[in-house]
Amino acid sequence: MANTIKDTDKEEIIEGCRNNDNVMQTKLYYLYYPVIYNTIARYIVDDGDKEDILQETFIKIFNHIKKLKENNLLVPWMCRIAVNLCMDKLRKNKKLHLSSELYLANRSDEHETEDLEVDSLNGITIEDVNEILDQLPNGFRTVFMLYAIENYSHKEIAQCIGTSESNSKTQYMRAKIAIKNLVKQKLECKGMT
Repeated sequence: MANTIKDTDKEEIIEGCRNNDNVMQTKLYYLYYPVIYNTIARYIVDDGDKEDILQETFIKIFNHIKKLKENNLLVPWMCRIAVNLCMDKLRKNKKLHLSSELYLANRSDEHETEDLEVDSLNGITIEDVNEILDQLPNGFRTVFMLYAIENYSHKEIAQCIGTSESNSKTQYMRAKIAIKNLVKQKLECKGMT
């Protein structure tokens, strides 16, 4: 639905939210609920926590939408709020651990540069991708998602999760290696290698 709404309607909804119009706030919520929820679900496992963060996200959006300078940046701005709240939750619950974990024990070489052939990935489904990402240690998954999906810089990630920029880069590199190994395992299980 977010792609089918006219720009003039979006402008009207945003302006209504700036004026604390409950009808427009409800429209904004239902229009962007799926986008925000999916963003939260990339970081948070517990359904109750997802709902809590979703609610907090929209409260922050409505309280701060007057600060949004460019309406065309609404979605990235809202997703950034959601991601920041997810990081707060993970830090608060001490579920955001950056480490080298034993997880990499089955890798052949941490500095391995050989990439998977794109053609070999034809048997990988979106469900497989989600399963692979769910298997990553929380720190790897978080840094990977922030960098590769949310387009945070390593400097921003370091500030967000309380680590150094070089540690963020290391976690990202290790996440890529772990993902590559998991993809290879998945392909082997499917008899596709």
